[in-house]
Amino acid sequence: MHKVITVYPTGLQAILWADAARRFASEPLSMPAYLAYCADFTTRYLREMERRAEPDLVARRIEEADRIGALLKAAKAACPYVPDKVALPRGGYAPIGPDLSRAIEALESRAHATEEYGAL
Repeated sequence: MHKVITVYPTGLQAILWADAARRFASEPLSMPAYLAYCADFTTRYLREMERRAEPDLVARRIEEADRIGALLKAAKAACPYVPDKVALPRGGYAPIGPDLSRAIEALESRAHATEEYGAL
């Protein structure tokens, strides 16, 4: 019993395989050597593609920190435009401006203390 594996080369693989075929053409038993070369190249290529597909957790964390830092900057810049009180649907008012400012300051102080979030 044998297995059949069909491989469709990329543009780069087709060029390299053609170059390998010319190089192995002068050697005895060149077809097995050529097929071994092609299989080896394909395996290395697939391993590299798999490695690149794995998530980079450090880069993801740095990107997240930068985004949170930018979000904090934007929230701090928007604070002067937020009203101190907001009318409630059932009547009365709810203070949001001072609470929002205190929340942003608390997040900024935590970010500076832990040095996690981008350049604040």
